[in-house]
Amino acid sequence: MERFEEIIASVLGVMRRERKYYKNFLSQAACNAGMQLCNVMHGAGNELKDAVLELFQKEMPVEHPYMAVWWYSVLMEIKKSAPVFYDFVRYVREHKKAFSKNTLDFLYYQLTFLYDSNPSLYADRTKMELWKLFLETVEAFAFETTVSLEKIPDSARDQNLVLVVIIQYVPVSHAPTVTALDRCRILMERCGKKVLIINTGEAANSLGCIPFIESIVGHNQDLSAQDTVNWKGITIPYFQCSVKMPDMDTINLLLGQIRNMAPERVVLIGGSSILGNLIDRMIPALTISTGFSDLAITGTRYQAVGRKLTEKDEVLLKSIGCDRTHVIESTFTFDIKPQTEKVSRRELGIPEDAFVMAVVGMRLDTEMTDEFLQTLESITDETKYVLFLGDFSTYNERVNAFPALHKKSMAPGICDDVLSRLEVCDLYVNPKRKGGGSSVVEAMFLGKPAVSIAYGDVALNAGEEFCVDTYEEMAEQIRHYCDDKDFYAEMSEKARNRADILLDTEKAFQEIMNEYDRREKE
Repeated sequence: MERFEEIIASVLGVMRRERKYYKNFLSQAACNAGMQLCNVMHGAGNELKDAVLELFQKEMPVEHPYMAVWWYSVLMEIKKSAPVFYDFVRYVREHKKAFSKNTLDFLYYQLTFLYDSNPSLYADRTKMELWKLFLETVEAFAFETTVSLEKIPDSARDQNLVLVVIIQYVPVSHAPTVTALDRCRILMERCGKKVLIINTGEAANSLGCIPFIESIVGHNQDLSAQDTVNWKGITIPYFQCSVKMPDMDTINLLLGQIRNMAPERVVLIGGSSILGNLIDRMIPALTISTGFSDLAITGTRYQAVGRKLTEKDEVLLKSIGCDRTHVIESTFTFDIKPQTEKVSRRELGIPEDAFVMAVVGMRLDTEMTDEFLQTLESITDETKYVLFLGDFSTYNERVNAFPALHKKSMAPGICDDVLSRLEVCDLYVNPKRKGGGSSVVEAMFLGKPAVSIAYGDVALNAGEEFCVDTYEEMAEQIRHYCDDKDFYAEMSEKARNRADILLDTEKAFQEIMNEYDRREKE
């Protein structure tokens, strides 16, 4: 304990010294001190973490925005505290003039990644602040455009051309990429439209980056030279920005070209694209949210959400200057990657006679809370087994604390053919989180029932019959599935029926497009 107090005092000393002699950049000493603080707090209890967060918030160098961002990010690494995170987002908004437009965009992506990845941070007021931050960032870019953003009249637009804008293109196991490709297919095959995909590469941009613990950056240039992509037998024209985005010169160039092309309509996959939101000022765009259980953060004229609006939604929309006419209520649908291989439980090292539960996700390191792992631990016995499918690099470190679960589980990592792994499982189990919605559809397609906390994308897709309110109810429901074969068979059939609805993309997307047309004519 004495050693711990010495380190805290030392780190505070560095913060105070740096605050006094700050020279418009973060020193190596401050970076080292922040990392040291994170390391010493690793494994500490919540009470101690809360005390350290309170102490360092009081010492926050609020007069030096770049320095404050660093220390706020350090505090978020120590503990994902909803009140501290809200203060962090508010701070960035209140000091936005201290940052370049690209740094604001960088910070927006870092903050939204934290928010989307950590259920403990979810709060309506925080979502509102993030949304306002994004709109303010779009406005900063709009101020520097050299191309007219005046609306292009309907009569001057190419009625056969649709532009699909995405911020990231990755292999087809990536749900947002599949969302884009399948909607392009429908527009081309069923609606007879010409389609062009523009991949802006804005996701996790590194332009304007400043020191931020565990920052998410990257730009995949592998497809920059490619001018088409193939999907289900069709060839889709494709363009990918070859430079890091959002680059102002490139944005102006693309806006000029798009203004000349004058497409009939624009579909934006995801919402948080600077380019896509600027295009919306010329041609009313439709955002297709990739977090379909929640409103997308976007400034486009319309967005489609995969459920009915709530009173909370209307309050949130009003706070950013919109109303319910901004939102098209719909059923969000999917297309799943075909199964290409067959594996057995023996090949995977899973007990042949076990009741196997699948937990699927690409952010399991942050989504697997102690509360959820404790729930799995409480029901794990000789008859049950858990298969963690996806990115769970901290599996051994995290699950070691739950010996019964560790003994009866495995985490084989990311798999291209998810259906082949789900096929050997009996039940899909989902914690409280926002994402993961496509994986439950894959499970239900195979007739695997689900148990999900009633929150987020998975819960929306699974439907009320497959949801519970608490982890205690989840444990009870898992036992019911395991012990009652008739109940399992009944829910398995319901799962297949639910999947049939969620896989009818053609019907649902055309309904969205029809509603888009109706609203534009009014």
